[in-house]
Amino acid sequence: EFATTFGRTQQNQVGGGQVNVSNLRRSLEAIDLNTDGDNNPATTPGDVVCADAVATAQGCVAIDFFGPVRTPLPWTQQQVNWILAPVFRNLEQTQHVVTGSATGVLFENWAGDVEAAVGAEYRREAGSDTTDALTRTGQNGGNIAPSTSGAFDVWEAFAEVEVPLFRDLPLMEEFNVHAAGRWSE
Repeated sequence: EFATTFGRTQQNQVGGGQVNVSNLRRSLEAIDLNTDGDNNPATTPGDVVCADAVATAQGCVAIDFFGPVRTPLPWTQQQVNWILAPVFRNLEQTQHVVTGSATGVLFENWAGDVEAAVGAEYRREAGSDTTDALTRTGQNGGNIAPSTSGAFDVWEAFAEVEVPLFRDLPLMEEFNVHAAGRWSE
């Protein structure tokens, strides 16, 4: 008897509602480009920008939680998009099994058939859990969840034998010896 099986499970999770902590920090580190010296809040769009020029080039938009004149509420879609952190998690598990076995009568002795079974099996299992870059570094929600992966394989062999020793004796219908063993690596 011979058999082989293969199984694969895949799960993809996509989530929202998380905040990109690094982008939020950069948005709050804003500077006022109003240089006329009148100390009035900037009222012209573009007067308040992110202090980090690289972040600005990447799309950073200044946010001021306490100044609705500078950052009118509701926030613009550009501001929301800058601080939101879409999250994903991809999980995959695979298992491959190859097995073979044989059973039967080896020979007959005075008390009946001597039977045996032998077999071998190979099993490989692998899994991975992949998270987005912000989740791996704890920059959305503060919990670090690194990506992981791993695999193992197992070789096994077994043998069993049943030997009848006595049959149809007074007070004993049959007496058999059964031995079995399994090796795994």
